Amino acid sequence: MNMDCLSKFDVLSLNVRGSRDQIKRRSIFSYVKDQKANIYFLQETYSERADENIWRNEWGGALAIFLIWHHA
Repeated sequence: MNMDCLSKFDVLSLNVRGSRDQIKRRSIFSYVKDQKANIYFLQETYSERADENIWRNEWGGALAIFLIWHHA
């Protein structure tokens, strides 16, 4: 394998324990953007489908949202 063609790919995974509060969410977004990763995984956001447009506007870039509902 030619190692010259491999590139660095950074992933950040963060358990945020809720992000529906606007002040907390903006703080989270600011923090993860400062990390300069290629992909960010935010876990335990407690978000809902209705939050997607708000998140897209606040993030200001490409955003994919996957909601998984698990009730124990």
